Amino acid sequence: MEWIKQEDADIYCFQELKASLPDIDTAAFEAWAIMLIGIRPRKKRYSGVGVIAKVKPNEVQYGCGLEQADYEGRVCNCD
Repeated sequence: MEWIKQEDADIYCFQELKASLPDIDTAAFEAWAIMLIGIRPRKKRYSGVGVIAKVKPNEVQYGCGLEQADYEGRVCNCD
């Protein structure tokens, strides 16, 4: 997580998390005014995407309407 602090970007996007939100140590992000969005697939410990951002998005859409991608937790749109 050190590289996140060093880069100081406004948004980070992650893929292949292989974890659900309760599995992620969010303490590293408490100093930021951010939101952590975890998308977990139906199959535990498989794929998954997430976003951390300094500003809460206006809208979050989970999935894309394609059954295979949505089943695997591979799509998250933040506007």
